[in-house]
Amino acid sequence: MDPLNQEQLDHYHHRGWVTLAGPFSPAHVASAAAAIGRMCPEAEAGSNQRSQASFSPSAAGGPIPQPILDMIQHPWQEAVSKQVRRPPHPP
Repeated sequence: MDPLNQEQLDHYHHRGWVTLAGPFSPAHVASAAAAIGRMCPEAEAGSNQRSQASFSPSAAGGPIPQPILDMIQHPWQEAVSKQVRRPPHPP
């Protein structure tokens, strides 16, 4: 089954974004958010300074933390990416 229905897919192609309910539990999201907080201390929960935040994997002591990689590399993410990708326009 595709992650997006036709209405969501049309919305994405018309507006360039769509909000989806993913397969991630609140615990997964909290773990990734905590890792992001360690990598980008300015991006604390509730902060309005998001545009001023700096992202640095090295701030977490090295490579991107596993909770973030787990979300990025989840098969659901790839399924969504494949679904929204359009074939190239003919010349």
